Amino acid sequence: EWNGKADESLIDGELEEGMSEFLLVLQGIMAARDKEKVNVRWPLEKAVIYLSEGHEKIADKLQAFASLLLKQANLKDIQFVHTNAPFSSDEHTVPFAFGAIVLDLAVTKSLEEEGFAREIMRRVQSLRKEASLQRDDRIELYIHMQEIDLSHWKEQIAERCGADILHLEALHSRVETHTEGDIRGKKFVIGFFKR
Repeated sequence: EWNGKADESLIDGELEEGMSEFLLVLQGIMAARDKEKVNVRWPLEKAVIYLSEGHEKIADKLQAFASLLLKQANLKDIQFVHTNAPFSSDEHTVPFAFGAIVLDLAVTKSLEEEGFAREIMRRVQSLRKEASLQRDDRIELYIHMQEIDLSHWKEQIAERCGADILHLEALHSRVETHTEGDIRGKKFVIGFFKR
């Protein structure tokens, strides 16, 4: 039976400190994304984290959280650089608790497709909600996207959107629910019917 008091012997101080540092780095990356106006749904290749003097050990401590940090920040890679030099105050450098962060803003075809796939999944989920579908309700989904190849994401889109069948083509006349719009200037049409 719990007496309402923490068992001090079970507290891992290093893990707690590492988690605090993880949160500060994540906040810094999110601030950099905000400054660059890049939503977290859009993946980026990497963030370069410049650690100022006295914070050199942060990179080692964060190794235990590396995969979580990459996932939460939607990055493919994080590079830690130790530096004693002062940080430039250019528009792409974002200071944070342990130094500064610079995001790699180059967009490859693969990153672009992933970003559009994430946006489409969000829009499908929103449309499912508007249609009062339940989580377990299965659909046949049609997605038509201008100039963007989502075929590499077909399986993941189907799984996350509750689609037994996914067509990456113009809508079928049987579609019960649909919407259209644009994402970053690329037109899309989404439609589905309940199975």
